[in-house]
Amino acid sequence: MESKAEQVVDTKVLGGDATVVAVKGERTGKESRVMTKMGPGVVVEVRGDDGVKVVELDWRLANDSKVYVYTKDETPRVLTFLDYMSVLWPAYMCGFVDFLGLAIAIPILPYYILELSWDGSECPQCPNPDPNYDLCGKIPECGTAVDLGALTGCFSIGQFVGNIIMGRVSDRVGRKFVILASLFMSGLGYLLCGVASDLYQLYLFRCLSGLAGGTMPVIISIVLDTVQDVPERAKFFGLAGASIGFAFMFGPAIGAGVAAALGKRAGFFAPAVIALVTLICAFYKIIETHPTAGILGKRPKWLDEKFGKPEGKKKTTAVKAGGAEESLPTVVYWTFLGNSFGSMAFATFNSMVALVFLYLYNWGATEIGMFLFTNGVINIFWAVQSRKILEKLSVPGIKGLEYIRGIVFSVILTGAYLGAYSYITNGVMQFVFMALVLPLGMAIKQPTYSQIVGVTVPLQFRGRANGIISSANSVGNGLVPFVAGPLFLSDVFKQKYEYGEFSHLIYVIAVVLCALEGLNAWFILRPAVLRAAAKSRDSDVEVSNKGVGEQTVELTVVAE
Repeated sequence: MESKAEQVVDTKVLGGDATVVAVKGERTGKESRVMTKMGPGVVVEVRGDDGVKVVELDWRLANDSKVYVYTKDETPRVLTFLDYMSVLWPAYMCGFVDFLGLAIAIPILPYYILELSWDGSECPQCPNPDPNYDLCGKIPECGTAVDLGALTGCFSIGQFVGNIIMGRVSDRVGRKFVILASLFMSGLGYLLCGVASDLYQLYLFRCLSGLAGGTMPVIISIVLDTVQDVPERAKFFGLAGASIGFAFMFGPAIGAGVAAALGKRAGFFAPAVIALVTLICAFYKIIETHPTAGILGKRPKWLDEKFGKPEGKKKTTAVKAGGAEESLPTVVYWTFLGNSFGSMAFATFNSMVALVFLYLYNWGATEIGMFLFTNGVINIFWAVQSRKILEKLSVPGIKGLEYIRGIVFSVILTGAYLGAYSYITNGVMQFVFMALVLPLGMAIKQPTYSQIVGVTVPLQFRGRANGIISSANSVGNGLVPFVAGPLFLSDVFKQKYEYGEFSHLIYVIAVVLCALEGLNAWFILRPAVLRAAAKSRDSDVEVSNKGVGEQTVELTVVAE
């Protein structure tokens, strides 16, 4: 027979008239979330006789016991998924359209490059209708593997600059203006790419298109501005990733279909038209979420009343005394480094995958489009499951460790795929291997890095931090493609296949880069994230214990 011991002690009020009971129990997962004076929690019961709400708080006692608050205090209305999406859906739509343009161009651009020359002269069709033709990418006057890599790099360098600029500018002029400007520039860039007559023009216009691709750090900042309930953020970070997944699911299929029906140039006009339509819609639908900035309108008061006002980090004593402003936490730069390793590894795939499949299977834009469509469908499935995956990777009592384990898990899967895919000579097996490994590895990485920003970076720096960390993707995609082309043509690890030959050296380097990302996460990011998570929890407890009177309440500890 179980026995229970109760101990009743006197203590100061922790915020309003409340009785605090610490017990061990499990949530059902169906409770409504609210914000109390002692911190966020879920309503597990509303007593009918006196209207008292029983709220299970998110934080626990030192012995890992859960804490319940019994209160009649007014708590913010219960926020549902639809409440958040009423504000976030226009931002997700803009991110989707921005990446849709990039995704539409993916199956078209490699062959478009191979068919353009430096002087405007005619180049052969690639892939060529003649199965014995093996000169695609090997004619010096026309586009080659070097140009394919370099043009990918030009786009990414522009995106690197755009991520930093737009993340920072959004902290000064507001989120809405930056997203609208990005959509306009993106549409213009793709329109110009479609009318390019030689490789010189294509280089210039791809840089412009990349510069416009800075919406994602701003979208992440909008999520942080709106969703004040930290445990809920993973879901909406995952949806931001899912919007990219949708773009990369539909985009390649649209691009391949348009190219097959109307030609490769028409494939660049489609995203320009979509961007223009979305720009008009976004002007009326996007709500400014930045707490103070916004040249197209300030953050509405109802947003604070409904979702809560974002709380900035308090100034340090030095700042209050007139000292220098505090700077970004060092963890931001280590996160940037880790994300750079990962993006450099995956850039080896993005830059040369079309030529790998051309030489392995003689695939063209249609086959590449279907391959990437399949990857996008599975990526979306895993992206919306990112919160559950992180929960599976969590360790009870060690807050924040799930983020590090998520990165390591992603690195293992991505490294395995990049190291093996270029050796698979059967097209069906290529699809199967990709479906089992690549989407899961890529889907959980970005939400995990975004969660690290939420844990370690003060509010006033989140736009800047997200811009820096997102720009790591452009650093990798900007540096690696320039060397991927020459390495792809080198004699080291070179093998001959049915439709051509290439070197596997670049993918050996990709595996090493994945390993470096994992080591950075475990040995450098892990201690920083765990310290920040512990400090945040202690801070919440400290704030909760600031009383509003000297009343005495009952603290009951129930131990089995």
